[in-house]
Amino acid sequence: MYIFLRSFDQHDKCGLVWIPRVVAYRCRTCGISPCMSICRECFHRGDHSTHDFNMFLSQAGGACDCGDNSVMREDGYRHFPALAPRLKHTTLLEEFIFWTFKYEFPQNVVCFLLNMLPDQDYKEHLTRTFVLHYARIPLVLEGSADPDTLSNRVVHMSVQLFSNEALALRCVQSLQLLHVMVLSLRLMMAKVLVRAEPHAPAASRHRVIDCTRRVMKEHCYWPLVSDFNNVLSHRSVALLFLQDDALVHMWFEFLSMLQGECDLAIQLSLAAAVKPARPRVLDNVLSAV
Repeated sequence: MYIFLRSFDQHDKCGLVWIPRVVAYRCRTCGISPCMSICRECFHRGDHSTHDFNMFLSQAGGACDCGDNSVMREDGYRHFPALAPRLKHTTLLEEFIFWTFKYEFPQNVVCFLLNMLPDQDYKEHLTRTFVLHYARIPLVLEGSADPDTLSNRVVHMSVQLFSNEALALRCVQSLQLLHVMVLSLRLMMAKVLVRAEPHAPAASRHRVIDCTRRVMKEHCYWPLVSDFNNVLSHRSVALLFLQDDALVHMWFEFLSMLQGECDLAIQLSLAAAVKPARPRVLDNVLSAV
């Protein structure tokens, strides 16, 4: 049945969508974006034997980028697409995205939305609609009973949308995507701030993230950091980020929340002190820039 249905596929891109724990491939030689990935069929049809590639078990799910020249070089295409006629479709995209967020990114709905990504018009509208709803992601993650699964599903979707440099750049310029991402991180962390040092004077204003809170212990922040890292991997977007003084100032204000987040008091009387593991929150966030 699958082969029969594929015979009607006339798109110039593969666009196959997979769920978590599916084997896929990433070729650094053919890839333009570091998040590029291709399905097993497209990988084996292409000549990647002398390339820098790796096979991986997808943790968050994904979609095949074969045929998308904004993500991978054309000499890596090997799924032999047919010429596609112009498609006309009507979609309740805003409604779909609203309920996708509301019900914590159901896997079948995410796959349904991603399955149509080979249509470039649709991809543009889906990305813009996703960005307009992006500030709701922290609220959904904070209230989720299973933030780990939800995080994987958010990234499953966002990595397909933000890996396209031209599209990401348009979202930054017209929808203030970088501002939305930084503000979303700041709003999430502002709810878990404590005084920097318990023994500091009451007048001390410096407040840091409390690593004992659920948001930190269950890594609810990582989809936001992952998306920020993905978007800044595009040179044109990174340059816009560095040229915006207000945005850079906002980013450093956020980083100040991480300064002194793990305050350790050393007891000199102990013969052998054991240093607890340092939280990796700062490492993860700084990797974005």
